[in-house]
Amino acid sequence: MARSTADFWFGIPAWRWMFLMMAIPAILYGIMAFTIPESPRYLVASHKLSEARSVLTTLFGERSTEITIVRIQESLKS
Repeated sequence: MARSTADFWFGIPAWRWMFLMMAIPAILYGIMAFTIPESPRYLVASHKLSEARSVLTTLFGERSTEITIVRIQESLKS
């Protein structure tokens, strides 16, 4: 049974391998986070309606885009 202080591969202690392996999903998440679009609510609040339409069209299709923008604007007023 290996201990966490024992050397694992390449002479690196086993406890350090745990951190190295967790770096892989963290890096992947960091890269993929750049592909997440801005929040349509934030875009409407910032008066960037064309960008909000683009994001909403991608998410829901063209049918409900205008209705959703109107609902967001109404919720921002209250």
